[in-house]
Amino acid sequence: MVVPFHREPAEWLRVCFQSVLDQVSPAELIAVGDGAKPSVLAPFYKLIELPKAHGDFGNAARAIGALEAITSGFDAVAFLDGDNWFLPLHVHEMLRLHRETGAPICTASQSVTRVDGTPFGLKSESDGDRHVDTSCIFVTREAFSLLANWALIPPGLAMLGDRVWWWLAKSSGYKRAHSPLETVVYRNRHAAQYRALGEEPPAGTKDFPDLVPGNYSIRVPAMSLDFEIRERSDE
Repeated sequence: MVVPFHREPAEWLRVCFQSVLDQVSPAELIAVGDGAKPSVLAPFYKLIELPKAHGDFGNAARAIGALEAITSGFDAVAFLDGDNWFLPLHVHEMLRLHRETGAPICTASQSVTRVDGTPFGLKSESDGDRHVDTSCIFVTREAFSLLANWALIPPGLAMLGDRVWWWLAKSSGYKRAHSPLETVVYRNRHAAQYRALGEEPPAGTKDFPDLVPGNYSIRVPAMSLDFEIRERSDE
């Protein structure tokens, strides 16, 4: 289990790390500090502390953690962002889905909470087709070649890293399978979404920067994707 983290509150990391350790089907914890040291300790399989933050929403840390898992001989890699957590059956459900379908790319559904962990009035966009949140991704050895793609995402698309990675995964031709079980809990930190529901954004939320307009290309073996980000129009 690859967990990138930066400066999440200690309690968030405690919940995140513990959710990996509490899995019904055991999982090892590979934590990658992107320019940060962990504010809580856990029985890590490996703790990697990068000396300087990349400022790319965790994409580099995911790539580094995934490569560590691959070279350590693991047969599957999953991701969990430091502000989210798993329910105990998450890994078990992903393994079941993989065994029953043979898909090397399996994804989970997720529920959405406020920053304090209480239910939030938004349905997750992570549906296993149009979009998959990073913490819902589970990849087995057959599709390990896709994991390095986290490092190929251009800086201008960094905040869309999970969407870009998912587009690449869908373009790869590998079989995919999605579970309707909400085994991932997503802590919503987008201030704008609280305002849209008529709520004052609580502490721990933030306004994310706008994407940088421009044309972007990603070239990886046997596939390529082109993106265009346009200036926002108020008309």
